[in-house]
Amino acid sequence: MNLLLLAMRLATLSPGQDHGADNSWARAIRVPQVTQPTLVAVELDTHAFRHGKGDQSDIRVKTASGDPESLLVRRPTQTRARLVATDFQGETVSAGPVPGGGFSLVLRLRPGQPRPYSLRILTPLRDFEKRVLVEGIGNDNKPGVLAEGVIADYSSLADFRVDAIRFDAGQYRQFKVTIDNPTDRQESALRELVRRSGKPNLERLQVTTRPFRVDRIEFTGTAESLDNDQPTWDLVPARGLTIRQDPVARETVYQFETDYRPLVGVELAGAEGSFRRSVRLEIPDKVRGAKGWKTVASGMLSRLSFQGDTQESTRLTFPETRHGTMRLVVSNMDSPPIQATSLRLLVPRVEILFMASPGQAYRMEYGDQRARGPAFDTSGIDATLALGAPPSPATLGPPSPLETPATPESREEVFPDPSSDHAHGSGENAPGTSYFQPWVFGIILLVLGAVLLASLAQAAARMDGSNPDESMKTEGEE
Repeated sequence: MNLLLLAMRLATLSPGQDHGADNSWARAIRVPQVTQPTLVAVELDTHAFRHGKGDQSDIRVKTASGDPESLLVRRPTQTRARLVATDFQGETVSAGPVPGGGFSLVLRLRPGQPRPYSLRILTPLRDFEKRVLVEGIGNDNKPGVLAEGVIADYSSLADFRVDAIRFDAGQYRQFKVTIDNPTDRQESALRELVRRSGKPNLERLQVTTRPFRVDRIEFTGTAESLDNDQPTWDLVPARGLTIRQDPVARETVYQFETDYRPLVGVELAGAEGSFRRSVRLEIPDKVRGAKGWKTVASGMLSRLSFQGDTQESTRLTFPETRHGTMRLVVSNMDSPPIQATSLRLLVPRVEILFMASPGQAYRMEYGDQRARGPAFDTSGIDATLALGAPPSPATLGPPSPLETPATPESREEVFPDPSSDHAHGSGENAPGTSYFQPWVFGIILLVLGAVLLASLAQAAARMDGSNPDESMKTEGEE
């Protein structure tokens, strides 16, 4: 039975079990002076991204005596305001005919409604043409002309309709809209043939008159929309950028280094002219032992410049990815290459949160590619964040090697796939971590086999009614 206990003891051993991160870099954390436990935030920089794991599971915050502190890794967010076009209806003050023919409405903006820059006259009628005058009414009740235009519908001739008038509202909050000639004289497309006895045939044209009906008038203005929990990112120039033209594939290749920072987008800078091109983002990949490239994102970039007005969409966004070397490939087809001078990267911010005590010195360690994510109690951090108080910013000192760090070149040879857990170094099976040791399990199997054979021999001896020790003796010993 001693052999069986030994085998069970060996089976409980786990050579790959994590007993803490064996990091290669340490950096002092410059914490502001505090008089009580305070939540602080440390933003990671290029060095931490370049030498640390992709999921930041190797990062440890320790005191001067080496005791670890509970920490939380997060991507800070912010509330961003953006302007969006919105349609709304004002309050109708009065409506009625005007001298000389015509019809007018006086509209007033409600409190909180934005300043309009155009209005639409909604009517169910077809085949019309009307002149519209838009005036602003100030506190002195004197109208001022803002815009004059035509609304029309030519459904019987073409699929064309215009019902909006643009104007500059200025500081006006009340407007007068005048529509000329509120009735139409419409000629029917059907002519009536009149027959009279003894007289030539006559054609009689049917003419109908209808009122011009206005269902409602809508204003269009710009309102502010708040996007909550938007990731905070920085727009930084790409390092080591090379631009190469491939005349055979008819492509322009922008190759750059990221220093293993996480990316959520790339942007062409300095582009000129008008263009619309398909692009793809690629990372190194090994196919049958040969170095190649793998596409991780694709899209369309465009720029339109006409008569001094420029509209461009030169940014390709994608889910967060992390790799050392990347390239943006622009398909030129038979058109000349895009004249872009540089490339910028959208890098999300990553920060470490922990509770700092007064008079305590802290350092941050990282760099162990085999580290497993710690299980810290972050209830104090979560409670502080729930109160809405922003953490106090802290900065990192220069890096000091604890041992020879893993070079990025050695990691580059692996060519990880960012869509898998290995590329981000997340999970228990991160690159460089092995929890299955064949030689250990081989020894365990041999020991268990020996125990099993001994047990079978003892059982067989008992069934024969003999002493197994005596049965093993030789005839000479008897």
